[in-house]
Amino acid sequence: VAQSLNNIAKLLLSQGKYGIALPLLQRALVIRERVLGADHPDVAQSLNNIAKLLLSQGKYGIALPLLQRALVIRERVLGADHPEVATTLKNIADILGSQGKYKEAIPLFQRALDINERVFGIDHPDIVNNLWCTGMWYHHQGDYLRALSYLIRYFHSSKNAVDPRHPKRLLVHQYIAGTANHLLHAHRVRGMNGRMNGE
Repeated sequence: VAQSLNNIAKLLLSQGKYGIALPLLQRALVIRERVLGADHPDVAQSLNNIAKLLLSQGKYGIALPLLQRALVIRERVLGADHPEVATTLKNIADILGSQGKYKEAIPLFQRALDINERVFGIDHPDIVNNLWCTGMWYHHQGDYLRALSYLIRYFHSSKNAVDPRHPKRLLVHQYIAGTANHLLHAHRVRGMNGRMNGE
C-alpha cells in the first residue's frame, strides 16, 4: 500500500499537484513506520520524498529535520559510505547553502563528494554536480583559492559527464576567470600593502 501511495504521489508531483501529493506521502510514511519499523531504509526514503516536496515549496525549515532523520537511518542501516547517505548529505547541504550557511554546508558536500568518488569514480554526474556546488559555495564565501580548485575539477570532470551546451558548462569559464581575477586582485593588494608598510 505504501509503495502504491508513493507511486501515485510521484505522478501528482509531476503534475504539480503538491497539496494532494503531500498527504499521500505522509500516509505512506506512517504505514512504513508501523509495518517496517522506524529505522528501515524505506522509512528514510519516505522521509526523503516528503522533504523533496517541501523543498520544492521553499519550506526548508520543515524539510531539514526530515532529511536529518533520514540521514541517521541511512548511516545506521546502510553504512556511512553508502550512495544514499551521500544523496542525503547533499540534500541537507543544499538547504543550508540556500540559507547562506556555507560553512555548515561545505563539509557535508565534501563528505558526499568523497563517498561518491569512492563508489562511482570521478566522472559520475553526482560528483560533477558536487564539484560545481562546492566551488560556487567557496566562491560566495570569498575563499577564491578553494573555489578555483573545485571549479577547475568540475571543468575537467564534466567533459564526459555533462553536455557541452549545458548552462553550467558554459558558466564555468566565467566563474574560473572571475575567481582567478579575485585572487590576482587580492595578491596585488597584499603586495601594495607590503610595500607601503616597508616589507
